[in-house]
Amino acid sequence: DLQEKLQDLGFMEIKMRNTGRYDLQLPELRTESFSFLFETAPWMPLVRAALGAEAQLTHFGCMLSFPGSATQPWHSDGPHIRGCGEGDFVAPCHAINVFVPLVDMTLALGPTEFVPGTHFDFDLKAPSRTPTVKAGGALLFDYRLKHRGLGNSAGEERPLLYITYARPFFLDVYNFDRKRYAALPEVEVHASREERIAKRQKREAQLVQSQSTDQSSTDRPTD
Repeated sequence: DLQEKLQDLGFMEIKMRNTGRYDLQLPELRTESFSFLFETAPWMPLVRAALGAEAQLTHFGCMLSFPGSATQPWHSDGPHIRGCGEGDFVAPCHAINVFVPLVDMTLALGPTEFVPGTHFDFDLKAPSRTPTVKAGGALLFDYRLKHRGLGNSAGEERPLLYITYARPFFLDVYNFDRKRYAALPEVEVHASREERIAKRQKREAQLVQSQSTDQSSTDRPTD
């Protein structure tokens, strides 16, 4: 069923990242009202300082965590970019995530837990940090940083916008791969109560008219 497909595969428009945690693609974020995300968002000076003046917005969406959601496994959103022929070479930052919670974050809602320094070494042993950001605030971090969303033990949903910027050469072909994820099938649109009533009344009127026509044919005298 649809729930199993969400858990096992996912779709381009919605993916189940973990139990009770959904990654939603929002077309509204591409409208004129959100055009500031591309150039004039208040965090852009920091983004350009890290990625350069040609930093580009690559993708965005909403991570929605429902009450009872499970804690994610530790992960980074992308791997290191190797180069220079040296095994210990660590490239400069190539992508940055910006998290913008739409509600005041509390520990009960399940904020994101980070391990500082793991953008250089994923296996680094260091104390984790779990910032609780106010609604509308912004949290920026290196795409390679080790992190996880904590479980939501509160009685309300935890919506969080994510916006990713990257250097021009970078393309995430794992998290947002059209070969990996199919398009969401069309969902049947259910009629409203008023539409169902009008449809039933129309059928009843047609039935009455049909019965009246049949009765008239029966009552008509014959030669």
